[in-house]
Amino acid sequence: RKRHRATSGRLFRDIKTALTGNEGFVKDFASLLAHAGAELESNPQTTIKFDYLIVQSGEKPHSAWIRASKRLNIPCVRHEWLVESILAGELLHPEPFIYLDATPAAYVPHRESIDSELSGHRRKSTRY
Repeated sequence: RKRHRATSGRLFRDIKTALTGNEGFVKDFASLLAHAGAELESNPQTTIKFDYLIVQSGEKPHSAWIRASKRLNIPCVRHEWLVESILAGELLHPEPFIYLDATPAAYVPHRESIDSELSGHRRKSTRY
């Protein structure tokens, strides 16, 4: 299988994310995501769907972002997903990193739907 590698520094191209956590986390991880090619959503009142809400583990997510993720049916993942994906050099499957307290009940991923979702982003992880 051919895998997208991070050698270009744009592992998260075509991915739009939002961040919630303390001020230092948001600043540092926004910079990291921008460097990795992601587009950042900064307005929790948005009506435009984005791909992931990344939450800082160990911190309570901002309620406005949680409402946005539920309203837009956006999966919430712990920040370890971002770190592990960068270390692996590929966009990893989000399921092991789901932040259950914030992810909409309607978002119960099935392997087939995630495989097609990830292939739509031109990346597929071999690690489940």
